[in-house]
Amino acid sequence: MRLGPEVVALEDVAALLWELFDGRRPLDDVVANVASTYDVPSAVVEADVREFASDMIDRGFLVAAD
Repeated sequence: MRLGPEVVALEDVAALLWELFDGRRPLDDVVANVASTYDVPSAVVEADVREFASDMIDRGFLVAAD
């Protein structure tokens, strides 16, 4: 949810993802962590995690690792 030009509020899963995208964890580890936290198979959350990461990169909030 966008609140203003510089403020973005994140829901529970998005907030967890933001915390996990710390520059040290590979994306597969982030997927596994979310799957474990919410007790769902990794295959179920992988596309959503990748989409969130891509969106945050597009918005300039994250930088893709080489």
